[in-house]
Amino acid sequence: MRGRWKVAALAPLAAVAGASWAQGPAPSPFAGRAQYPQFRFLSGLSGGGFAVGRDGRPNPEGAMALSTPIGYSLAHGRWALVAGSANEHGDLDVAFDDANREGTNGTAAALYGLGLGSGGRLTASVMLLSSLGDNVYNLQWQPPGQDSSPVVASVGVQDAEGTGGTAGDGLPTDGRNSASGFVAATWEVRPGLHATLGAGTARFRQGFGSVSWSAARGLKLMAEHDGYGWNLSGAVNLLGLGRRPSDPYATEPQAQLQVGWVNERAFYVGLGLAL
Repeated sequence: MRGRWKVAALAPLAAVAGASWAQGPAPSPFAGRAQYPQFRFLSGLSGGGFAVGRDGRPNPEGAMALSTPIGYSLAHGRWALVAGSANEHGDLDVAFDDANREGTNGTAAALYGLGLGSGGRLTASVMLLSSLGDNVYNLQWQPPGQDSSPVVASVGVQDAEGTGGTAGDGLPTDGRNSASGFVAATWEVRPGLHATLGAGTARFRQGFGSVSWSAARGLKLMAEHDGYGWNLSGAVNLLGLGRRPSDPYATEPQAQLQVGWVNERAFYVGLGLAL
């Protein structure tokens, strides 16, 4: 990884960011040419590990994904902190530090929404790829005039500087530019049920799609295809358990505990805080 530590104010996130690549004797099943292993478990984008409504406000009834974009960008002043770790060999143990167990891969991200007036909405985020401070930046822009539409689209770039790596530490092609542009469109089928389709370059060159469903109060189920395989997860909003149903378009604080499988082989657990 060639990312340089640039944002000292985000140092607390480094404490929970997992080791970006395990150094055990067994090779990672996610490594290889153009596999983008650092971006396969958490997107660091709006909706990755927490739910967002079409108006850009964090909402447990909104759209949610894991490693792929959604069409909604965060509204002005809205924010999220997300951290997750996956065991790449399917074991149930995970780690968040450099002294990690073999095959674990952790990521953390901080996101903030900016209103651009008549220019739409922009979400800026920084992802930490290791507790050594390797980091990348993401941008996602939602054009104006879409809040009342059932389908909302946005465009963006993951790893804007292209320094996150494309293959895995130590592999010959890892130093190639990893900047990945994308376009994503999310359809609100009904409150609590969302479907997303998108495509792009590099990491997103094979297309992607996701469906998220609020199965019960405080419980969300998600399935996505990230261009490489299927990711399946369930998430419980720890701040929503036992609360009465509210306006599906209201803003509510979230602490989404998400558990699932990435590409049907890696056990994943993460926590997303959003308001």
